[in-house]
Amino acid sequence: MDPRDYAVLSLDGRGLPYLPKQAFKTKSPVRPKDPRDAALGDALVTGVIKNIGLLEHTMQHHTKRVEVDAKVRLILWVALYQLLLLDRVPDHALVNVAVEQCRTLKVPRASGFVNALLRTAIRDGEVPLPDRSSVRQYCKIALSHPLDCVDKLIATVGRDGAIESCEHDNREPPILVRLVQGKTLDDLAAVCPALTLEPHEQPGIVVVTGGKVADFATIADAGVGQVQDATSAATVDHLALDRPGLRILDRCCGVGTKTRQIVEQATDADILATDASGKRVRTLRKALPGIDAVRLEFMRDSPLGDRRFDRILIDAPCSNSGVMARRPEARYHQSKDEIASVVELQQAILADTAPFLASGGRLVYATCSIWPDENDAIADAFAASHPDLREVERVHHLPGGTGPTYRDGGFVAVFERPD
Repeated sequence: MDPRDYAVLSLDGRGLPYLPKQAFKTKSPVRPKDPRDAALGDALVTGVIKNIGLLEHTMQHHTKRVEVDAKVRLILWVALYQLLLLDRVPDHALVNVAVEQCRTLKVPRASGFVNALLRTAIRDGEVPLPDRSSVRQYCKIALSHPLDCVDKLIATVGRDGAIESCEHDNREPPILVRLVQGKTLDDLAAVCPALTLEPHEQPGIVVVTGGKVADFATIADAGVGQVQDATSAATVDHLALDRPGLRILDRCCGVGTKTRQIVEQATDADILATDASGKRVRTLRKALPGIDAVRLEFMRDSPLGDRRFDRILIDAPCSNSGVMARRPEARYHQSKDEIASVVELQQAILADTAPFLASGGRLVYATCSIWPDENDAIADAFAASHPDLREVERVHHLPGGTGPTYRDGGFVAVFERPD
């Protein structure tokens, strides 16, 4: 499959703006067999998602059509992204590919419209954009962040901070690898000598340049490290796992990134990892190194009963507002209703889990969000409704930095039950 066709098909069904829930029915696109084509297809998908506001603005500038077919819109987004922000393919070739896509993706009547719009865009060059002083419109169009997301950013970090945050989200985030406990930079270099490695400002984290998917699988299989951001990696440290024989609950284990850290840091521990997704639990059961040290349970099928734990980690489901550079689709899911829904879930998980914290135990609540609704407001309400617990600390991280200073956004609140 041509990587550009793959990109168009991959964009379908992602809940993106301007598209119905099912833009057009298609089977899941098959990744191109050539790794280079697959990488290009993935890069096009990510690039389009990060620039939809700009691409839509450009498209609307060059057409008087009120409505554009969903599939045609995707074809134009992919072509305009390459035209405006990449220089790998000559302009005339982009037009030819887009016109051919109209045929291969079964919208042949749109080929003339697509041809004319793209040639007009090439001829006219850059379209006018809002000035930076018009923060909301500049972030919406030039930086492709929906207004509900922009307004929350302005309320959280101010007008200048909102622009900086949106610019950060649109940059390519570096790949960070957390070294397994006891491993060094030299160990990592020995496993993949062709990679460029740079120590991060946070000990145990390495900035890796030039790596492919297979390289990171090799690193994980060798037991040297795993891909993980610095903010995420620091969360487990708050559990204070320096005492042997702890009973530990990883309440929302997901794909097991932090579960692996707990296995490394805890000695002779009894570890239970649960998740509300049976699929994730089954996948983790097959993949988790040191599986003998961890019991995995599908939460709804295995209630905790009368069990008590010395350490509880709640890495709560959240809006992902602190990781929008890595999860660009998240910017389109920051509406008031969507945030309210996830806040309700976070409150329910905390309330449901707190009774299982043993005397003298520690509970860590963490998100990869920067919104006060999911962080301080949740921690304040939890503290007020649980006077039997003592709050130990709160840590806030805003996303930012580059290279060895880069980190995602996130939040941690720590509570203890006195002896």
